[in-house]
Amino acid sequence: AVADNGDGTLSVTLSNNGNVHQILYDCELTLQDADGNTVTLTGSDALPGISGANILAGTSWTKSIPMPQGLAAGSEYRASISYNFDIQNQ
Repeated sequence: AVADNGDGTLSVTLSNNGNVHQILYDCELTLQDADGNTVTLTGSDALPGISGANILAGTSWTKSIPMPQGLAAGSEYRASISYNFDIQNQ
């Protein structure tokens, strides 16, 4: 889930509904606002506290990230996340 905090940041809530932990290597978060504007964020500057995070099985947590340029503030947002889970390549 993604929500505008009204202070220049977005709250991003991630959930791990599985039964093993997931480490978000090479994390990429794609966001789209209600107007159809889309941005893709990567790296620890754009995704502080998310890129490289270890999400334990059965948990959810929320992190705030800077509002990306190109998205309408106060909008509803759609999000998708991808990451590399092959630690052999890290």
